[in-house]
Amino acid sequence: MDEEDFSREDFAGQPGAKAGAEAEALRTMLRAVGNTAPDQGLDLGTAGLALAALDAPETSLFPYYAHLEELNKAVAVNCADPDDLTARATALATTLGQQFGYQGDWENYEDMRNADLIQVIERRKGLPVALALLYIAAARAQGWQCEGINFPAHFLIRLGHGAARCILDPFNGGKILAPNDLRELLKYFGGGTAELKPEFYEPVSDHALLLRLLNNIKARAVAAQDLARTDEILTRMLMIAPKEAMMWHEQGMIRARRGNIGGAIESMGQCRTHAQDPKLRKFAEVALEKLRQHLN
Repeated sequence: MDEEDFSREDFAGQPGAKAGAEAEALRTMLRAVGNTAPDQGLDLGTAGLALAALDAPETSLFPYYAHLEELNKAVAVNCADPDDLTARATALATTLGQQFGYQGDWENYEDMRNADLIQVIERRKGLPVALALLYIAAARAQGWQCEGINFPAHFLIRLGHGAARCILDPFNGGKILAPNDLRELLKYFGGGTAELKPEFYEPVSDHALLLRLLNNIKARAVAAQDLARTDEILTRMLMIAPKEAMMWHEQGMIRARRGNIGGAIESMGQCRTHAQDPKLRKFAEVALEKLRQHLN
């Protein structure tokens, strides 16, 4: 994606600036994220703040961008030896977990603010994936290799240097996890019989990280039976992943329940276009036929 398509200055704004044209500018930027190849790294800090800004139209993003830069500089200062993997991991944990006090919100895990990057920065608390976003952004600002991994139920990150790797837990102050720690964590979330598998160490793309962040918000909207909010979050997810047929199908169903037949037809049409599974494509075609009958 071209730098001009993803400039922080274009989206920082002043108080009240995100209404109208600025909100559309944020959406345009997020659609540009969706059109970026999966193997290209994203500016996760900017993307995360853009998503949060859609819910905070009166908030200037300048202080939050400044905070991200402050984190980047502090990590560099706190890294005793940039060529040593352990020193890199320690610098991240020292900076974010200790100096700036970022921790997981164990007490109010379901609080919606834990998945909103603006609120995460304000409160220094968040979900694993939200905190991971900050760790990854700070690591990459140093030129370090860092990514999320496909560990179940609890988002972790992997820091790399040459052939060396280590896994960190941003929810627990950036703790470096040994294999025994990972086994205990897996059993805590997956039960006593759960075992580590190679796929748990597979990298998670930046797009998937952002979707996982949004999915936490969507799940809470679904649980509250807030159809309008669910529809809006699905719209944001589809900006980032415009070819995800199942999400188009889900949005079509939500819109139909809301009585938005035109919107449901649009979403089901996108589902049919992008579906690779013949059964899903057929479901979309049947749904489209029924929805169009409601317009007659």
